[in-house]
Amino acid sequence: MRKICKILAILALFLGSVLSITLIGSGGILPYITKKNSIYFLLAKESDDSNINRWGPFAQGSYKGEIPTQTVAKKGSQELMNVMSSRYLFNKISTTKYRCNKSFIINISDQGDRREIINRLDTEKRRLLSKKNQKKEFRWFSRGRLIKAIEHNEWWLDKNFKNRFRNCIPLLHKIKIITGE
Repeated sequence: MRKICKILAILALFLGSVLSITLIGSGGILPYITKKNSIYFLLAKESDDSNINRWGPFAQGSYKGEIPTQTVAKKGSQELMNVMSSRYLFNKISTTKYRCNKSFIINISDQGDRREIINRLDTEKRRLLSKKNQKKEFRWFSRGRLIKAIEHNEWWLDKNFKNRFRNCIPLLHKIKIITGE
């Protein structure tokens, strides 16, 4: 009987810690591509209640006990409908020089052009229609449009994203357009 009580106590502690997993910090992925002399950022329309119909980046937040870069890569892949693997995103996160407030600004130009990426995302979204916490829509925003929206606190941007990236505007301006892309 004593052994059973000990096992149940250990099990209760384990389940208690598992069930009380909470999001800590805030990170994310802001993908971009370059085209001729322009940069475009990929955002998704949120479907959760707190930010419904607001646009934001991918994989915001990390879980206690997890390495933030791995969590962001894993969640980013899920939110990008697994069109880009977590391994691909982890490699991009690990090598990017554009980081701001635990967020990673990554170049995904090697994944195709804007239309091709949106088509792949929309195809997967339709295929996974029954999945919860799915992004409602994907759209590209020019660098100028995104910076203006952050600076002017426009209603259509996710609140956390605006707050986190307000200090990142100089970094968004610094992203270089690599010739030949």
